[in-house]
Amino acid sequence: MTTLNNFFLDTIYHLRNHEEILLHTSYTPPLEEDKELLTHFLEMEYGNECLEYPGTAPVFDGAAALWGAQVVYTASLLLLDRKHHVEEIPTLLPSYTGPVTEGAMLSADLCLRFLPQIIKQLQAIDAEDVLIPLLEQVLTRWHYSGIGLELGIENELLEIALRHNCLRQLYVNRIIQYQYKPLATHPLWQPWVMAAMGNYTTYFWKDL
Repeated sequence: MTTLNNFFLDTIYHLRNHEEILLHTSYTPPLEEDKELLTHFLEMEYGNECLEYPGTAPVFDGAAALWGAQVVYTASLLLLDRKHHVEEIPTLLPSYTGPVTEGAMLSADLCLRFLPQIIKQLQAIDAEDVLIPLLEQVLTRWHYSGIGLELGIENELLEIALRHNCLRQLYVNRIIQYQYKPLATHPLWQPWVMAAMGNYTTYFWKDL
């Protein structure tokens, strides 16, 4: 799957297969062909993950998956290389213009789930880094990928997740996995979290 000198594909492919960020020392903007290849790869990855999803998964959203990959790719480059002026950094992160649907949330999460790792690395290097609040803003809106970080919560998007059985259960699973109290005690989610743990609440989460 990897292509010679195709840093975009290499970075995301390595991330998905090894859960590690492969950093490069130079930047090459993704070509349209790169984007098409990566979208196809992410669609296959989504199909594989869906085999273990509870119930019927939402339809894959290629635009959201590609956007999430571009955000993570750009953030990983900025983690290593800061030749840009501070005022340029916000313009380097791609914007998402499509609707935030159930399918978009899970498709973007293929890569956005790794964004918290980048944020933690940035915080370890410089807690005042201007990139940190920009990435946190991304995860505030795409909150499924940011569960575990202390971020704001948009109720509108939580309600979208609640409407789809598969995404709702995946949300609950991740809340329990990270023992994320802000959502575990949230009025919209508390009943679902408690129901999922049932009589084993004290076993899974003693201090809830």
